[in-house]
Amino acid sequence: MSEIEESKPPRFHPLVRILLTMAGMFGFVAAGIAVSLIVMPFGLHSEVAGLFSVAGMAAGAIGVAALLRRFVDRRPVRPVRRSSPWSASGALLTGVVLAAAVMGLVKVVRVLFLGDTWQAFPMSGWVLAGLLALRGLVILLGQAFPEELLFRGYLFSSLSRQWPRWAVVTAVSVSFGVLHVISNPGADADLGFRLLYAVMATGLGLAVAACRAYGGTIWLAVGFHTGHNLTAGALGTSAYDWSLLLSGAALAGFGTVLLLLDRRRSRRAGNAVPTATAVAAGPAA
Repeated sequence: MSEIEESKPPRFHPLVRILLTMAGMFGFVAAGIAVSLIVMPFGLHSEVAGLFSVAGMAAGAIGVAALLRRFVDRRPVRPVRRSSPWSASGALLTGVVLAAAVMGLVKVVRVLFLGDTWQAFPMSGWVLAGLLALRGLVILLGQAFPEELLFRGYLFSSLSRQWPRWAVVTAVSVSFGVLHVISNPGADADLGFRLLYAVMATGLGLAVAACRAYGGTIWLAVGFHTGHNLTAGALGTSAYDWSLLLSGAALAGFGTVLLLLDRRRSRRAGNAVPTATAVAAGPAA
């Protein structure tokens, strides 16, 4: 990577880059649909065909992020900074556990104060573990990794070249939330509950942005995103009702605490406000 290339400013205003990133989500979804159409004539089992589709979405997100980085930010194309498999796996699992803890707390509050109930799973043992693992893999490839690569990977790094940390976190959280008005509408959700879902997604965006800031790579954020989607579905906390505000508040609270811990850690290290250059050179896409 040459210093001249790295020092070139992005081609477009930050707001344009935000819109391009949001459009990129539809790009990787289109890649998944294209793969589904390609494998359809082979008559594969629906679960197997689904894995091909989400793998296509993950690959599509890598392509979109590479194009944005090279032609919008005018920076050399490179993958997410290499980290050891153990380090990446550890960050992923830590994120999953943290998300499960947050959503578990939300479930407890719903049961105690909102009339919710605990629901038994229809199966147990290895069958349940296998289904959860398969569902987690689908979420990882089709939702968590591609969305984190674009928002907390490319966009976080791109905006950090010009904006302070608080503005970057706000931008990647709000843009991510706004997109969920249409990207995950729910079959019977009217506009009001779509907006509620967007509020919850903004809280999730803040939580994973904090994970990106604290962990230094996207992997903690990917793990948290995966764990959130998996446990929210398993615990029944993702329904389109007013309790979405509770989920959003819990996620935003977690993100705020993590950001404060990151700030405290930076101060102890003698670097309270990371420079844009240092962040841009970090492990994002």
